[in-house]
Amino acid sequence: MDFIIVTPASIMMYDQDNILGRKIHTITVQSIKAINIETDKYHKLLDNIFDIGSMIILTEGDSEKRGEIELRRIPDPEAMRSAVVKIV
Repeated sequence: MDFIIVTPASIMMYDQDNILGRKIHTITVQSIKAINIETDKYHKLLDNIFDIGSMIILTEGDSEKRGEIELRRIPDPEAMRSAVVKIV
């Protein structure tokens, strides 16, 4: 189960790798430079029909992912980006 928690001070992303493994990323809102949306990356017909895409958060100082944190298979990514921007 993957999820994201957005607060006015930080964004926490919980990524479940397998049954026992998980990764938790926390970034401060000051390090966010941009939030991009990709809706046609996977070129799947059902993803396009149901408006499923990826949200990429561009940050500074994140050496593990080279400044990018990608959340995949998000329903209605434009609305999600608007909600994140509104909270932050």
